[in-house]
Amino acid sequence: MDKDLYESAKPVKIDVSYMGFSVTSNLNLGDGGCSGGSCSTGGSCSCG
Repeated sequence: MDKDLYESAKPVKIDVSYMGFSVTSNLNLGDGGCSGGSCSTGGSCSCG
């Protein structure tokens, strides 16, 4: 991850489960953060 992007996004958390993976950060990804998944306004995105 680019250093400037990381500074804007931190803390960044990546979890993996049987349904795919989720990325949680301080960034607001809206509805366009993941293809084929779903994102919440809190910056959490689940892609499966």
